[in-house]
Amino acid sequence: MGYNHKINSYFPEYKSVETYNSKEKVLNKIVNNAYKIIVNSQKALKDMKIHYNCDENKISIMPFRTPLPEIYKNKSKEYFDTIFRKLNIEKKNKIFFYPAQFWPHKNHVYLIDALKNLLEYSKNFNLILTGENKGNLDLIKKKIKQNKLEQNVKILNFLNIDQIISIYKNCDALIMPTFVARTTLPLLEALYFQVPIFYSKDILDSEYSKYVVEFDLNRANELTEILRDFIQNPQTYKDTIEKGLKFYQKISDENKAIWELNKILNEYIYLSSRWK
Repeated sequence: MGYNHKINSYFPEYKSVETYNSKEKVLNKIVNNAYKIIVNSQKALKDMKIHYNCDENKISIMPFRTPLPEIYKNKSKEYFDTIFRKLNIEKKNKIFFYPAQFWPHKNHVYLIDALKNLLEYSKNFNLILTGENKGNLDLIKKKIKQNKLEQNVKILNFLNIDQIISIYKNCDALIMPTFVARTTLPLLEALYFQVPIFYSKDILDSEYSKYVVEFDLNRANELTEILRDFIQNPQTYKDTIEKGLKFYQKISDENKAIWELNKILNEYIYLSSRWK
């Protein structure tokens, strides 16, 4: 359970009294009673300290882990190519990918505005949107139509894991204009599949932001300019992609994760032997 209801309380999905109170009840109970709290980033640790007055010694940082790499390794390239062909997406165009449910805080509107401006430069691109409708899909469809992007934007709703992998293997870039998420599974997945990443500015921890190109959420034109440069000079992102894969391999070390969890469990086992 996240705490974005406290940081981004102005979004409709967070601002109801019922949602706020239920999340606060659970999170305060966790902070007050848990032996350890595991978060996925340094920024998340700071947020827990600030918003829930949580003792830093109670918090451990462990990065997210995605199951996609193991699934991908066990199936052939041809298998995923076949799946992608069934999605009927024009491969000769640049393919941008945003896997996110249709919540307002996922900020699809910004992405549509940026692509509207990109049309003035090139029409040879496709944006793939995937995810369930969480109340904002009708608005996004309306914006797509208003900006004459029907031929460029494909909405695929909820996809299975194999379909998602097939898109990662065939897309040209991941675009994440979200207002929340210190780290996300799509970010890690794109690092693994060596896909260039364009991400909201000042959201990620500094250790993650080294491997993405950030854009200002107050300026849709900034993303437009970044995408124009990417279309013209995709080779300039090669070094960042290679470093991103090495970073992913470092933080996804299974042995290290097991060691960290065992450390926490053994500490608690030792302490719990103090009582009956």
